Amino acid sequence: MTQSSKPKATVVLIDDHPGALVTACDIMKGEFDILATAPGGDAALDAVSTLHPDLVILDIGMPGRNGFETARRLKESSRATRIVFLTVMEDADYAYAAREIGGSYVIKRRMHSDLLVAAREAMEGKLFFSPTLPSGPHLS
Repeated sequence: MTQSSKPKATVVLIDDHPGALVTACDIMKGEFDILATAPGGDAALDAVSTLHPDLVILDIGMPGRNGFETARRLKESSRATRIVFLTVMEDADYAYAAREIGGSYVIKRRMHSDLLVAAREAMEGKLFFSPTLPSGPHLS
């Protein structure tokens, strides 16, 4: 199979802000096959269990089940799905928590420059963290 005929990796995008979902879809659509979008954690769990995407992009701060809780549930379900957290929080402790769960960490204001990079890295089994995060003892 040639590189051009290789199927695109699949993704489910989860965010409670419609504008963030539209932006993330626009960024991802050329390189990834977007299976679904959802506004929260419970909908994410349903979509992932039904669609089995390669990658889940999760907002952290959502009402109800937040992104960290959702990711933990996905991991407990033995799903091999890779995770990229998308957040407004530029916080080393949040980034550390994302790493502990096994997910990358992209700051929303850097979505245009970092989201595709993080998604590509995730598909290679690597973690990515937006470079503007304040350094702290947890990430050193």
